[in-house]
Amino acid sequence: MWMLVITAVAMMTMEFLPKVPLQIFKVIPSSLMAILMAILLEFAVVRNCGSRTATIGDVSEFTRETAFPIPFFVNSPATGYDLHKIVGSWSAIQNIIVQGILLCVVGSIESLMTSEVVESFTKTPSEGDRSLFAMGLGNIVSGFLGGMGGNAMIGLSTINVLNGGRGRMAPTCTAIVVMASVMGAYKLLNFIPVAALAG
Repeated sequence: MWMLVITAVAMMTMEFLPKVPLQIFKVIPSSLMAILMAILLEFAVVRNCGSRTATIGDVSEFTRETAFPIPFFVNSPATGYDLHKIVGSWSAIQNIIVQGILLCVVGSIESLMTSEVVESFTKTPSEGDRSLFAMGLGNIVSGFLGGMGGNAMIGLSTINVLNGGRGRMAPTCTAIVVMASVMGAYKLLNFIPVAALAG
C-alpha cells in the first residue's frame, strides 16, 4: 500500500508542481522534487508508522566498489562476472548474438521515435544516422566497461526539452550529471524508494 502511495505522490508532483505559479518551481525540475518528496514520505511517514518500502539500496546497493566502471574481463569480487559459462559454448554465443540483435533493433526504433518527438518540440531536424552511430559506439564502450547498454528514452528526452534543453549539449549535461551522481553521490542514491522511480 505504501508503495502505491509513494508512486502516486511522485506522479502528482511531476504532473502538478510545474503548474504552480511560483518562479522557484520553474527552476527546480519536478522530477527532482518528486524524488525528494518520495524520500521525505518514506523516511518521515512510512518508517515512523513501523513499515518500509524497498529502496535502491535494498534492491541493488550502490557501493564504492561498484561506483566506477569495471571492464567485464577483469576479475573483481564486486561484479562476479563468470565468463566460463560462455567460453566454448556455441549455443551461449548464439544466444548472446540473437539478444544483441534484438536489443539493437528495439533501441534503434525507440531512439528514432524519440528523435521524432524531440523534433516536434524543437522544430529542428535531427540526424538519425549520427544518433544511431553514437548510440552503437556508446553501447560498445559501455559493454566493455561492464555497463548496461541503453538508448534514447522518450520520457527523459521529453523532460529535458520541456525544461529548456536544446541541442547536443543538453543530453551531454544530463549524462555527466548522472555519471557524477553514480560515481560521487552513490550513498545518497541508496535512499531513493523504488516506488519513486515508478512514479
